[in-house]
Amino acid sequence: MWMSNIKVSIFVPMYNVADFIEKCAKSLFMQTYENIEYIFVNDSTPDNTIEILQNLLEKFPKRKHQVKIIHHEVNKGIAATRNTGILNATGEYLLQVDGDDHIDIKTVELMLNKAIAEKADIVLCNYYLEFKKTNIEVKHGFLDKEQYLKDVLSAKIPPSIWNKLIRLEVYQKNNLLFNEGVNYGEDYMLVPQIIYFSKKISSLDIPLYNYIRWNTNSYTARIKESHLNNLIKVCENLNNFFYNRGEFKEFLNIGFSTKKSDLLRDAHTFKMFKIILYNFNVDLLFGDNKFYNFIILLLKNKIFLLAYLFLSFRRLMVKAYSCFLF
Repeated sequence: MWMSNIKVSIFVPMYNVADFIEKCAKSLFMQTYENIEYIFVNDSTPDNTIEILQNLLEKFPKRKHQVKIIHHEVNKGIAATRNTGILNATGEYLLQVDGDDHIDIKTVELMLNKAIAEKADIVLCNYYLEFKKTNIEVKHGFLDKEQYLKDVLSAKIPPSIWNKLIRLEVYQKNNLLFNEGVNYGEDYMLVPQIIYFSKKISSLDIPLYNYIRWNTNSYTARIKESHLNNLIKVCENLNNFFYNRGEFKEFLNIGFSTKKSDLLRDAHTFKMFKIILYNFNVDLLFGDNKFYNFIILLLKNKIFLLAYLFLSFRRLMVKAYSCFLF
């Protein structure tokens, strides 16, 4: 039995998650650890997410006094919503869980155990990519803080905020908040800074988080021109932050190139493809993937339409495979 009485805050952003919030909240209220503060932020959701949450809460009377539901009068986006969660948290550690995801009922207990035992500012866990018919486990392969930071900056590892138990003091002492209005790539802006200011990072080689891959109503369900503008701001911010902080330029260049490649891959129209190509000013780098090396070769030779067609075909194949998993 866990003996600590340290308070842990769990923050949940909510927007168009009516189909998922019951499973999400159940996984939070059923945690084996007791001293939890729950912060649900309603980002002016147009559906009945709040009603479902309030009805569910009646089934967990012992948790009711631990729950805060904060309402945005207007939709502010995911970055501002995450800031509301951070600024209202009062626990020693903070765990962020998206409203369409869910976690193992031992998540807080196991992650807090690890944090205390190793005096860690961050504890990572593995996670599942959850489709309707199957789950795929993702392992982060954590080695040490410096290598982890380089891997996140170079986009080898997703910069997710949601599979991490983070000491709240790291946010507070270093004035770390999301850039409001930047609602795409926001994790890539802030997570490297959180890692940089953390003294100790530990890892659990256990999949405790379930990341839903079939919510078409999520904040970033489809690439838009605003996503490109957001990502440009993210890269500018990261470049400014790390410019005089160690030898990170090489890893930033790789990361920015990877982000541009991802945007080009996910462009749904040739018009958007060209907008990304000309407005995201970073050179694409050659890697080990022969397919992408071929695409880059086409781009360098200004054979843009053919590159777009090849990427579109690949996107369709990935979508067909995802439908099979659904």
